[in-house]
Amino acid sequence: MNILVPRSKPKSKPKLSSSSSSSSSTITTTTAAALPTIINDTTTQKYIQLNKDLKHGYEQPSYRNTTPDEDLPALYDFKFRAKNPLTKAYQDNEAKLNRMGKVMAKGTFDNINYSAMRSFISHSINKDGGETFFGDMLGFTDFISVVNYNRSKQVKHVQRVQQPLHVQRCKVRIPSFLNLYQAVERYCVEVYRGLEIMYFDILHQGLATSNVYTLHQDNDYNNNPGGASIYRSLVVKISEGISVSVSVAGHPIMHYENQAGSFVDFRSDAWHQSVMPTDSGFVENYKIVFFLGRNGEIDDGRYPSEEEERVALEKVSKKRKTTLE
Repeated sequence: MNILVPRSKPKSKPKLSSSSSSSSSTITTTTAAALPTIINDTTTQKYIQLNKDLKHGYEQPSYRNTTPDEDLPALYDFKFRAKNPLTKAYQDNEAKLNRMGKVMAKGTFDNINYSAMRSFISHSINKDGGETFFGDMLGFTDFISVVNYNRSKQVKHVQRVQQPLHVQRCKVRIPSFLNLYQAVERYCVEVYRGLEIMYFDILHQGLATSNVYTLHQDNDYNNNPGGASIYRSLVVKISEGISVSVSVAGHPIMHYENQAGSFVDFRSDAWHQSVMPTDSGFVENYKIVFFLGRNGEIDDGRYPSEEEERVALEKVSKKRKTTLE
């Protein structure tokens, strides 16, 4: 389903800025008054309710629907030390992490050469879906939650970059990409007290790219078959001009600013979709979609597995019994 909505000029909004030597990030607070349009038709009604059930409803922040920032370090620590992801305590911890930050936020990453980045991606990656650049086929092929699904188009216009080799290649070879990556890393620390970039997508989006998305989540199996723990989706527009917007079910539609570097940041667990601009001049946009999350403990071989611990304890018990006899 192709959803068309009128675009309204945002009113001025308060800004909080933080800067560094290579780039600066501006976090913009968004209000209902600035973005009055909410998609609330019969098709999205059930997804609005699903978002309310997940505590992603459009309401004032409270302990019930927003995890306090000061709680995040303890939640990260619990996740790191948890041994069994099937326990209720672990699932409750995950639910709280899924509710960190505002449901939707927006801002800009300035002082980065987006023109060179976009041009390189257009000429060196999109021409064959990135197979020459990466040495591997990284395009999506079967993500059907899109308008006018077409496998051959989808594989060419979106690449999932997750393997360390591919991530490093982007940092080394795509102009200014390292600056953007580091700006997002700083944002993860400053805003979310230490989230990490789990992976990212290179996205070319337009009328004929098969990646204008219908309602979906970013942390479900279809989008995240590797099962990475992701909590926030941060989408940076690296091209100038109008672009496809984002709608979290039950929330005002979030439009990007016209300048390159404008980003939208939302909870990955929330049901959301793309919204095509009504402007007749729209053709395409380029974006980098960063999926932010947190790793658990890495098995570095220093500690025995549960099975090894059991065998070792049996040996100790048997030795003790033999000694007593």
